[in-house]
Amino acid sequence: MRPPNETATPNNPHDASPNKPQVNSSFVSPGSKPEPRRLRQGTSPLTRFAPLTRDRPFAVPVQPAATKRKKKNEVSPTIELANVASSAGHSGTIMLPSVPQTRRFPLKRKRYQAGSLHRKKRNRGSDVWVLRYRESRQGGAQAHRSIIIGTVDEYPTKAKAQKAAEALRLTLNSDYKPASVSTIATLVDRYILEAMPERYSTTKSYTSYLNGFIKPKWGDYDLVTLGQNPFWVEKWLRALPNAPKTKAHIKGLMHRLYEYAMKWRMMSIQRNPMQLVEVKGVSRRMRKPKVLTVRQYHLLLPLIPEPYRTMVVIAQCLGLRISEILGLQWRDVDFESLVLRVERGVVQGHVDRVKSEYSEDDVPLDPAIADVLRHWQKDCPASAEGWLFANPATHKPYHASEICKNYIRPAAEKLGLGKIGWHTFRHTYRTLLDETGAPMKVQQELMRHANIQTTMNVYGSAMLETKRTANSKIVRMVLFPSIPRKNEKGRSSAAS
Repeated sequence: MRPPNETATPNNPHDASPNKPQVNSSFVSPGSKPEPRRLRQGTSPLTRFAPLTRDRPFAVPVQPAATKRKKKNEVSPTIELANVASSAGHSGTIMLPSVPQTRRFPLKRKRYQAGSLHRKKRNRGSDVWVLRYRESRQGGAQAHRSIIIGTVDEYPTKAKAQKAAEALRLTLNSDYKPASVSTIATLVDRYILEAMPERYSTTKSYTSYLNGFIKPKWGDYDLVTLGQNPFWVEKWLRALPNAPKTKAHIKGLMHRLYEYAMKWRMMSIQRNPMQLVEVKGVSRRMRKPKVLTVRQYHLLLPLIPEPYRTMVVIAQCLGLRISEILGLQWRDVDFESLVLRVERGVVQGHVDRVKSEYSEDDVPLDPAIADVLRHWQKDCPASAEGWLFANPATHKPYHASEICKNYIRPAAEKLGLGKIGWHTFRHTYRTLLDETGAPMKVQQELMRHANIQTTMNVYGSAMLETKRTANSKIVRMVLFPSIPRKNEKGRSSAAS
């Protein structure tokens, strides 16, 4: 007969000592019957071990018999715990030693942040679409942010606003690798948002190509599909009625888009597929640039009123671009050193840098052109910035297109010169440099071209009379050979 509160001890050879704590397959409290507990499949008895208290005697569950076989000289955790309890002389609560757990947690993958799009009312003006998102801070905290996508007039439906917000979502999820392939339209929107050049004239031309050609044709295509079929782009460019130079600019911009797509990890890094696209006849012009003779220039000048006449004089005598002429200020003119500093340009009222770093340079001033500028300085309208050519109504630079449309082209048509523009004077300047016999390197410096090939191949052409004179010399040498004189003949015979 066993005492009523005594639990049975299993036949374990290691538990022969009567001073050791009793071991059972279940947890027993004083005065309670041992009740067998069923363990769920795949769980260990230790996972169901209840916290020990003074009212609860120490008991260690027996490991199942079907557990991993022990190695030689390996001590059982059950026996080790029993020895700890025996050496401590405890009859009450025993603190279990902490067992380090080696659980492996997978790397947490960053979730794609789509944000939430809402329509926000305004007291004045049209309602706007607002994208709300979260921004991570240092220490793991997140802050709520919002940004306006556009007005309801720009995006009448929420679907269109969602499409417009996709470019911003790609920016917010720059560390996230998208599972789906992005479209050309999404890439274009992000390029306009993040990578558009700062120069106004470049931005204007790029925007025209993106919204007028690339996005309407290829906006719904995904990057991978179009990249795998570059011939589609080549065939499309071949069918466009535009000039070969315009086609080359479109192809170059698409090449730039794919470079940024790989940079932003919107596609895998590979050879740019636009390198396989060929555009024929890039160096060929559809219309030969107009070049004026000196006589034609003298006939045209009196038909143009001031201050536009002085602008034409500077354009023809210095070869400056019209944007550079409109960007001149009086502090750029050094009358003592006879030097003109070119460092800014104005395009449609926007003040910006010049076309390239080579365009920013000092231009020599002839004393005659310096007198022209001094004469104009007396009648020049005053402005806060000191513009050479400021509109007296706005005190800001003029718009070049309006001057050409209202004054220069009507005067040229009156003389029967055909359609000319501001750049006609720059082409004429390059041609006159050839007439003077200036070295090609000097011509490049005066034209302020980055590449000498531009000076040689794009600008200028020989005057007809110059070509006629050079050709006549060849004709006379071939058809009318000079008869050597007697003294020359004697020299030649003596030399032989």
